[in-house]
Amino acid sequence: MSDNKAAAGPILGFAGGLVILAYGAYELYLAETVQSLANLAGFPVNGSLLGFIYGGEAGIILGIFLIIASITLAAAPDYHFSLGVLIIALSLLSLVSLGGGDGFGLLLGVLGGTCAIVFGPEGPPAKEVRLRSEFLPRTQTNADVPGSEPVPFVPPAPRLSVTARPHRGCPSCGKVIPAAFTTCPNCGAKI
Repeated sequence: MSDNKAAAGPILGFAGGLVILAYGAYELYLAETVQSLANLAGFPVNGSLLGFIYGGEAGIILGIFLIIASITLAAAPDYHFSLGVLIIALSLLSLVSLGGGDGFGLLLGVLGGTCAIVFGPEGPPAKEVRLRSEFLPRTQTNADVPGSEPVPFVPPAPRLSVTARPHRGCPSCGKVIPAAFTTCPNCGAKI
């Protein structure tokens, strides 16, 4: 798979987030300007203007989240599917803000999320590969000898934990024996 295709998701998602953020900021700026002009002129401000203010704030917040999700996708491509779905969902939610960045930010975000889902890295995530490799037999090579045959890796024996049990010494031979013994296994004396 080409790296260009895998990079398309974060780039398009980032661009969509910037467009949605810019349109949200523009919408908020226009709503604040109209509200301040209306207050100067003495006209009462109706509730419909508040929709523009809330839409602008939503566009800014969704644009920031979309940018963060795209940066995360570029940094952690193993999670391309879940981040691609998140990018698509955030892009669709941006419809509350000036129509998803006038439709252009919505389109870029949906395309970026789709590219992230489709063109993600091949194979399982690196963490899963590392866990599976623990169960496979390992081999070692002698790096000093060119063309040496791989030697099977033999893991060290596991350490056994010994629980402390009471012991006592044999009065006859002096060896330490478990307290449960009634005769010494070394000398045969009764304890």
